[in-house]
Amino acid sequence: DQADPVRRFIAERTLTLPVAIAGSTGLDLSRQLGNLGGGLPFTAAFDSNGSAVQRRLGVVSPDLLAGWKASIR
Repeated sequence: DQADPVRRFIAERTLTLPVAIAGSTGLDLSRQLGNLGGGLPFTAAFDSNGSAVQRRLGVVSPDLLAGWKASIR
């Protein structure tokens, strides 16, 4: 997405996770992570070694994220 809408989204919420804004480079990265169509939103979770362990194209829910967090530990 564009930087300004992302910044507004973040400002309207209390996020306790890092958010990266990577522009067109991010689209290339998301494709490497499995988002072959380049759709948004695309979410990836990484373990402490930096390996992508979860991926999701589309909206994520708090329950889904909590499940990911529990499975990464």
